[in-house]
Amino acid sequence: MKELENLFKRCDFYLDINHEGEIVDALRRAFINKHVILAFGETAHNKRFVCPNNMYAIAGYENFKQRLQKLMQDKAECELSLNEQLQRMLAVSGEVFNSSIMDKLKSC
Repeated sequence: MKELENLFKRCDFYLDINHEGEIVDALRRAFINKHVILAFGETAHNKRFVCPNNMYAIAGYENFKQRLQKLMQDKAECELSLNEQLQRMLAVSGEVFNSSIMDKLKSC
């Protein structure tokens, strides 16, 4: 588990593209570690963590790829995307926020 924590600390991006279930509360951990999250809409596990600008249809994988490349090459664009993602989560309803906090407290 320590190796997993190190990965979350070292990475800048999280790609939510697998077709199976979410593992180890990965999206929340990626969000907390300030990763830019990109996802396929059809397989996204927790869309509330994904900025709409970073969610693509599987059929549009080329656009997904281009967006990821742009974010990797352009630090300012990457920071803007991360800020949009963070701002979006700050705008969630109190009910969603409280639910998230309660889930976190249960896991402690």
